[in-house]
Amino acid sequence: MTTLYWVGEYVKVFGGYLFLMFLWPAVVFGRHLKGKPKSYQFGFCSVVQIVLLNTLVLGLGLLHILNRWTVNLVLYGLFFVMLLRQIPWKKEMAEQLYSLLTGTCGKKLFLIKTGKQLWNWSKGRLKELWKRNRQRIFEYLLLLALLVYAIIYFSWGAFQDHSYGSGDIYVHHGWLYGLTEGRIFSDGVYPEGMHCFIYSLYAFFGIRIDSILLFLQGIHVVTLLLSVYFLMREIFHWRYTPLLMLLMFLMLNVHTVNSIYGMSRLQWTIPQEFSLHTQFVCALFLVRYLKSTQFAVLKKRVSKFYWDENLFLFMMALAASLVTHFYVTIMAFFLCASFALCMLRRVFDKKRLIPLIAAVLCGVMAALLPIAGGLASGIPFQGSMGWALSVIEGTDEETMEEAVSQEETALVQESRNREQTSSGTSFLQVLKNKADILYTSGYDRLYPGMGGWIVGLTCFSIFAGLIRHALDWLRNLSGKKAIAGERIDGYLPIAFVSVIFMIIYVSPDLGIPQIIKDSRLCVLEHLLILMVAVVPVDILFSLLVPFVSDTFLQGFSLLAIGAVAFGIVFSGNYHSFLYYELARYNSAVEVSNSIIDSLSKNTYTIVSPVNELYQVIEYGRHEELLTFARNICADEDTTYKIPTEYVFLFVEKRPIKYAQHNFFKGPSWLGREEYAQYYMQFIPDRSSQYPQVLASEISAESAQKSIPNLEKLSDSYSDLESRTILESKLYLWCQAFAQTYPFELEVYYEDDSFICYTFRQNTQALYNLNLKGWEETDGVQW
Repeated sequence: MTTLYWVGEYVKVFGGYLFLMFLWPAVVFGRHLKGKPKSYQFGFCSVVQIVLLNTLVLGLGLLHILNRWTVNLVLYGLFFVMLLRQIPWKKEMAEQLYSLLTGTCGKKLFLIKTGKQLWNWSKGRLKELWKRNRQRIFEYLLLLALLVYAIIYFSWGAFQDHSYGSGDIYVHHGWLYGLTEGRIFSDGVYPEGMHCFIYSLYAFFGIRIDSILLFLQGIHVVTLLLSVYFLMREIFHWRYTPLLMLLMFLMLNVHTVNSIYGMSRLQWTIPQEFSLHTQFVCALFLVRYLKSTQFAVLKKRVSKFYWDENLFLFMMALAASLVTHFYVTIMAFFLCASFALCMLRRVFDKKRLIPLIAAVLCGVMAALLPIAGGLASGIPFQGSMGWALSVIEGTDEETMEEAVSQEETALVQESRNREQTSSGTSFLQVLKNKADILYTSGYDRLYPGMGGWIVGLTCFSIFAGLIRHALDWLRNLSGKKAIAGERIDGYLPIAFVSVIFMIIYVSPDLGIPQIIKDSRLCVLEHLLILMVAVVPVDILFSLLVPFVSDTFLQGFSLLAIGAVAFGIVFSGNYHSFLYYELARYNSAVEVSNSIIDSLSKNTYTIVSPVNELYQVIEYGRHEELLTFARNICADEDTTYKIPTEYVFLFVEKRPIKYAQHNFFKGPSWLGREEYAQYYMQFIPDRSSQYPQVLASEISAESAQKSIPNLEKLSDSYSDLESRTILESKLYLWCQAFAQTYPFELEVYYEDDSFICYTFRQNTQALYNLNLKGWEETDGVQW
């Protein structure tokens, strides 16, 4: 399958995402969004749309009328009705339409005239847009360049490895398949905000679910970056500071297994990463609400309370986090609480407090109502809810994210030893021990060699924030206005929340419950620490504003950002390529696509490990390799048949090491290739560099072994020895089938690592696949 195919699928997902996430709500809610700031329009589209689609899909599911027709009736209907209302229907255009309908005007003439009018209207809108934004064109161009770079970097791996990136995504694909059948919460009640969005994308455009899951998050990551940008524009003073911080996030190297894992997750279409942006949108509009001083006007009279559109978006962002992943809601709580602590006087102003409490309750209710409906209908909670509790209780057995270097392990053990010896000492000594643990297990562990600098910058940011608040307090006492530029108020809460999340990260070493898995916090903590790191730069440019012209300062800012990028690349601190958890060969994915595209629905069966099931489930049948192997190894009197005209047998000549960390290769301007070597030092049996993969070899000896009886069915494929035995048996059976039926078995595809056999059968006289004596290895070429 050519690269052109994958580019085409990517374009479909990219265009569909932009339309459904941004263009659809911009049109449907156009009157509400008209004239609003860009940040409001972005926040509205990125959170309201998630809540809206979640409510729509789950609501239709609870009514048992969920299907593509009902979803499209709502989505297409609302879009075209509101679009027609916004098109400038002038009298002349109406007359032309009437002439077309009555036959007095030809189609070509109508299209030419209508197109010219729409062009003139669009040109006027573009001129207006240029007029409003031309003074900040360089800022927006730099932001666009960073976003394009992010899309390329985080989408790169999907074009090299066509696996999903994480084994968890196959589970989510199964839940999405439930939605395609009209079943919500098919594996139990679970926040399905991401699933409802993907299902709507599938229903609205007909894009294949496997393509969406492969490419979506590499595109959606720009929404996270934009949410961070808009929050920083609100709480920092100089407008180029957020761009500097984003550049550092996208280019700087990370230094630990957990950090690399966290960055790699930004490529995988999974609920937590899909909803990471909601916490920053939540904080942004909470800050704006607390800063607002205008009373709400209700029914032509002044209300007693502050209620504005900022509070509405705060509420919807909270709801969007809840409907997608509870971890993000916890993150949003601490992020918002940090800002609230720095603005307590305004928080506890009863005119603001009561609406704020009401907004939180309404947001929670909006998110949990569909979940409550699912529970009321008798659907139990999904099993991962218990996993979340096991993290808090410290009984989680998840091992992949726990892979750390020997040095890191030593640091953790040293911290725990200090914790054990601190009992019976003074409070100050205990506090010092806790601080040492926080530093060694947290800052120095995540940022080897730079922990001291980060702690120093954090203390500087706290000090700068306290000074600012002290000056404001003194000015208030003297009756003067507060210092201009309230955005500086962000220093203290950002530094504060970065410390909170670092404490959560090392909480097991501190002896407190871990409410969020440590490796799930790495990206967020990295963002916050980089925000702290640019505080001195923001202060410097803020002090220059009164003395230097804006044009000079913009030029100087661009040069400074360029110098930072140059320094990152040539100092050796440029990032490397990330990885996917490889689950199958690219050829298996491409052959499956070829079969789907070339044969009629449900006329074929693919025999392979479980991964192909998710790809073909809507189009054909799938027989698990383990099931096939057990049936062909049954008693000779047992009949075993597959009831389709075509049968395809996927054989891995080199059985793949399941879920290995396969790091990408690419051009030097996009990244280095150093993470693989770092991983291989500590996880050599699970790390590889594209195009090489960790794999074994099928053999006659493996084919003669018994099928392992492992605890979980999935272990039959994740255990390399078991997978080798199963693949060897399948290869040997194919040779026996070819000898029994010399003209039936064909090679559909073959390369050095993978081969696909196929045969065609009469559905009225199916082959008995339990061949006699098939396990003889004489004359078989391995």
